[in-house]
Amino acid sequence: SRKISMRALRTFVALSSFSVALLGAGSAQAVWQIYGTGEFGYSIGNGQISGISEILTLPAAFEGSANDVSPVVAGAIGIQIPINELTPWRMPGNIRLPDWPFRFEIQFAGVREYQYETVGEFPGSPAFHTDVKIWSMMNNFWFDISLAGLHRPIALASGKIAGRPRLSGLKRFLEPASIYFGVGIGFADLTLRTSDSVLSAADESIDFAFQAGVGLGYQLTERLNLGVGYRYFNPGTRSTPLYGSAGEDRGEFNLKSDIHEVSFAFRVYLVDLPYPWR
Repeated sequence: SRKISMRALRTFVALSSFSVALLGAGSAQAVWQIYGTGEFGYSIGNGQISGISEILTLPAAFEGSANDVSPVVAGAIGIQIPINELTPWRMPGNIRLPDWPFRFEIQFAGVREYQYETVGEFPGSPAFHTDVKIWSMMNNFWFDISLAGLHRPIALASGKIAGRPRLSGLKRFLEPASIYFGVGIGFADLTLRTSDSVLSAADESIDFAFQAGVGLGYQLTERLNLGVGYRYFNPGTRSTPLYGSAGEDRGEFNLKSDIHEVSFAFRVYLVDLPYPWR
């Protein structure tokens, strides 16, 4: 049966409640937007195993690591808000925040499947074949920073090298472009099956997960944004008993995963929400 971490469950309930509250905002001038995102990319998983094997008279520690590549597919629904419109009150000292977008989204990702062939780093330690499948639900927080403001320093620098700078053309090219960065917290549903010539283990569990990423976006049309990005994803560490051929307890197997992903994304703006503070 699937084990659910209480920490993961509490995180899911709290963040999902916050998500529903944000996505339900609304009332007067349209500046907030609901959007949907789709992602397709490659995922590089690094599986680090460790544990205790008790097939000999004395328990023996083992550890090892391996890499594998998998496709990854993700989808999200979110809300985009200019950061100068986040609150109904003015900043102290009449500080004016830029209109860079802040995005909050609920993301589901999966199709991650890895096969780790790990050879023990100690003489005589077991070599495990481990199959891992991961799905995740994440609450992501993103900031987008427009690149339009870079046109002047870039043009002036290039003008000193190549002659007269062409500010207007460069500005038009950079205006739809932005860099984005952010973090996500949520949970990962991880299934693992592992075995060597003598021992085996299996685990299905849900636990806390986190991720962080950065990327480049381009506003192709008023409603469509295309992007490419990188993210680091950590689905947490899993521990499960090792069993012998007769089902007897023969130690412990631990798996720690570090996952690096590059993906192409399209973001479609679906609904303009009324400005809720007016």
